[in-house]
Amino acid sequence: MSALVWLRSDLRSNWHAAIDYAVVNHEKVIAAFFITPAQWAQFNLAKSKINLIHLRLAFLHKDLLKRNITLQIFQSTEYSALPEQISQLCSVEEITHVYSNAEYEWDERQRDKAVKSTLKEIDVSFALFHDTCLVKPTDIFNLKNEPYKVFTPYFKRWLDAVSRQLPSVPDRSKARSTGFIQPKVEVSAEDLTKNDANKGTDNDISLSWPATDPAIIKKMNAFIIEFAPDYPKNRDIPSIDGTSKISPYLSIGALSPKQCLYHVLQAHGEEALTPEHGAHTWVKEIAWRDFYRYVMYHFPHVSRGLPFQKHYQHFKWETNQAHFSAWQDGKTGYPIVDAAMIALKETGWMHNRLRMIVASFYCKHLMLPWQWAEKYFMSQLIDGDYASNNGGWQWSASVGTDAAPYFRIFNPTTQSQRFDPQGVFIKTWLPQLHNLSHKQIHEPSKSCDVQKLGYYLPIVDHKASVARTKQQFKGFLAALN
Repeated sequence: MSALVWLRSDLRSNWHAAIDYAVVNHEKVIAAFFITPAQWAQFNLAKSKINLIHLRLAFLHKDLLKRNITLQIFQSTEYSALPEQISQLCSVEEITHVYSNAEYEWDERQRDKAVKSTLKEIDVSFALFHDTCLVKPTDIFNLKNEPYKVFTPYFKRWLDAVSRQLPSVPDRSKARSTGFIQPKVEVSAEDLTKNDANKGTDNDISLSWPATDPAIIKKMNAFIIEFAPDYPKNRDIPSIDGTSKISPYLSIGALSPKQCLYHVLQAHGEEALTPEHGAHTWVKEIAWRDFYRYVMYHFPHVSRGLPFQKHYQHFKWETNQAHFSAWQDGKTGYPIVDAAMIALKETGWMHNRLRMIVASFYCKHLMLPWQWAEKYFMSQLIDGDYASNNGGWQWSASVGTDAAPYFRIFNPTTQSQRFDPQGVFIKTWLPQLHNLSHKQIHEPSKSCDVQKLGYYLPIVDHKASVARTKQQFKGFLAALN
C-alpha cells in the first residue's frame, strides 16, 4: 500500500504527524504540494509569502529525501481543480491512502470535503491530522458543551489540555525506511528558485527570512533562551528586538506550534506555563493562534467576510478612499501610524503593538471597513495568517469575539510617547522628522511646519474622531434595543 501526504500549510518533514504515520504504516510514501496562484490571488497572499513558500519547498524537497520521500510539486489554478488532480495522481502512483493536516478555514474545509468525496469514488481513503494547532478545535468546550466565545476561559482550558499532554520529540523508532519512488514532477522544486517569476531579487523581502530548518530553529531558540523571559516588558517596544519573529514560519508550517512549545519547555521547564514566568506570555500568543482557528472552525461565518457579532454587518462604516490611501501609504500625519505602515510595505512584517495601533486608528479614527484593511494586510504580510489576521481586525473593530469595547480607543500620540518615547522607530522610517526632539516627534504638526519637512498634516482630529466614533456605535447599539 502506498500513501500520499498532501502538504498545504505544513511545509516541514519533522514534527509532522501525517508524515510520521504514513512512514510507519506504508511501504511507500510520496508527498505532494499544489501551487494555486489563482487561489492565492483571491486570498490576497503577499508576494513575499509566496516567495517564502517557494524557497521553503526547495529546501523541503531535499529534506524529505532523507526520509526516502519524494516531493512532487504541481502547478494548479484554484481549489476547484484539486479533487481531479489528486485523484489522477493517486491512480498513476497506485495510492491507497491520502493524509493531510487539517485546515479550519471555510474554503479549505469545502476543498477537503470535495477531495474526500472524489477519492472515495476510486476507493482511496482520506484522513486528516491536527498538527496545525496545539489543541484541536473539537477538544475544548464550556460546561454547556458549547464552544467558547471569549479567550480568557478558553485559555484556561487550553492550558489544562496542554499540561495533560506535554509535547515530546516524536518517536520514530518504529519507522521503517520507505521505498524510494522516482518523482513524476510537473514543477521541479529545484526550478522554483531558478524560475524568473519566483527567483529572489535584491529587494525580495523573503530573502531576509531563512527557509532552512537549521536557520529557523536557531532563530527560534535564540529568542526562547535569551528573550522569552523578558518578553512581557519588551514585546511592546518596536525599536528593540523583543519578539520572536517566527510568525512567517508558523504561517507556512515550517514550524509547528507543538515544536515551539517543546523548545520552550526544554529551555525553561513547566514553569513557562505559569503566569509568574516571562515565557508564559509568549505561550499565550500560541494559544491566541489556536483560538482564532477554533473560532473559525466553530463559527465559520467569520471566514466569509462577516463579523462574529452578526448584527454589526449592518453597521455603517465610512468609505473615504482618500483616507484609506493615506493610511496605506503612511501619510496620515500621525508619525507612529505612518512609520508602521511604511515599515510594513518595506519589510512585509509589523510589530504586534504597532498592528494594534494602526488598526485602532483605522477602525476608530477613520471609521473605514475592517474588511478592507484585513485584505490589505494579507497582501503585505510575509506572515499573513488568515485566522489570526481576521481575528485581530475584528477585535480592533469591536465586532469580533473577545473584542475591544467600542469606547476603548487608542490615542496614537500617547501610544507613541509610551512605546517609542525617543522616536527611535519613527525616525527609522520617517527620516524627514530626524531632527525633531523626542517631545516634538510624536505630534510634529503642533510645533513646526511639517509640510516644509516633507511630512503631512493630520488627516483627522483625534478628539473629534473619537467623539464621532463613540456616538456612531452608541446610536447603532441603541437602535438594536
